Amino acid sequence: MKVHQTKIICRVCGYDDNPSNADRCQRCHSTLNRSFPESAKNSQTKNSSAFPWSVIPLIALLLGTGGMYWFYRSHTTATLKDKPSAVVTPTQQPLGKQPPAIASNTADIQTYASMQDVPNVPTGVFNYGGATCFAAMTAHGMHSSIAKVRPNFHLRYTEPPVNVPPGCSTGIGMLLDGELSFAQNGRSVSDAEYRKAKERNFTLQQVPVAIDGIVFFTHRNVPLPGLSVKQLQDIFLGKVTNWKQLGGPNRAIAPISQDPKVHASLKLLLSDRVNNLGRNVKIVRDYTTAMRRVAATPGAISYSSASIAVGQRSIHLLGIARGSSKDYVSPVAGERVNVAALRDGSYPITRRLFIVIRRDRTPDEQAGVAYTNLLLSHEGQQIVEKAGFAAIH
Repeated sequence: MKVHQTKIICRVCGYDDNPSNADRCQRCHSTLNRSFPESAKNSQTKNSSAFPWSVIPLIALLLGTGGMYWFYRSHTTATLKDKPSAVVTPTQQPLGKQPPAIASNTADIQTYASMQDVPNVPTGVFNYGGATCFAAMTAHGMHSSIAKVRPNFHLRYTEPPVNVPPGCSTGIGMLLDGELSFAQNGRSVSDAEYRKAKERNFTLQQVPVAIDGIVFFTHRNVPLPGLSVKQLQDIFLGKVTNWKQLGGPNRAIAPISQDPKVHASLKLLLSDRVNNLGRNVKIVRDYTTAMRRVAATPGAISYSSASIAVGQRSIHLLGIARGSSKDYVSPVAGERVNVAALRDGSYPITRRLFIVIRRDRTPDEQAGVAYTNLLLSHEGQQIVEKAGFAAIH
């Protein structure tokens, strides 16, 4: 017959294995009450119903802490309802401290000895467009040289929509709309264009890659040595209408221009008067059309990038003088563009050419940076001058 020893349950911690002769609990050392002995057989039943008195202080502590937290939260919430929030989340910044939509990383624009040295050239097909004068660089081997060292970097010239002439403004518009990976530009990006990019959560960065000269040319039956800037302004504003007024033949002047809303060249001559062209000015699509029209129209005059006009035998190139003087500077040196006059600024009408990068953290941005660096490389700048522009490095 098995004898069950009597055990004493601790009223404090609930320990149920204290010997019957124990004065203190073997677990918590509290004084035991021997008036409540239990047998081992019934200990489990008693233990399951015993209240663990030791947890009372813990419960009181939790209730107190919870009450304080509830009071703090209620008070804080009521206060914040009366004050503007200053909490910054990953998608929210305090007013006045908004970072740029896309940070321009100008450090990635560098000059390299050769095109082969240019890093991070992406693979794929990338659209470009904009200023038509860049065609001279392509014609003189810029893109074929790029293809030799980066055969997987495919460049695709993209025409504007039907009935929309190509040009600087058209190119920037297509870049903003995501139709181009980067744009070739013959003027600075306007404030309105920068704002539109920011509204679409990216930025534009323009990087100069060459210096261009704007030349004026006439039909071959107007053999003047040159014209002053003032005389050219009077022609395109409609103030002078006969070549005889300028020392030429008695023949009506037929000015031909590209659309100044699309192309930037004429603004270099007329500035803010570019939208006040004379009634006799005819608008054509591009430089090539202008040269053909001048060659076929006695008394005609127009303009283009020096890179396109120099070397053309069907037209007569004019020297240009500053102001109203007769100190003509020829756009030609021998059979080539007078690059030295473009570089030192002695030629009166010049401009910088830019690549406009779409800073949107996509492969298009990478393509724009790579293309810019390829043109700025020593090898690329040699092609720039070969094409009839002045290098900037």
